[in-house]
Amino acid sequence: MSVVECDVPPASALSRHLAGNAYFHDSYRAPLLRPDLAIVDLFFALFGHTPLYGGALSWE
Repeated sequence: MSVVECDVPPASALSRHLAGNAYFHDSYRAPLLRPDLAIVDLFFALFGHTPLYGGALSWE
């Protein structure tokens, strides 16, 4: 799999001007391994779990 640095996508709601002022230089793209998944499924696959170190953190 190749991960490629890219510019802010042209259809992005994030303004290129604001992105440049915010030092937003971390846009990358990579091919999907499962292109059949819907965007909601992709979201939960990426953000729907607690990182392994999360259980070690204590707020008490």
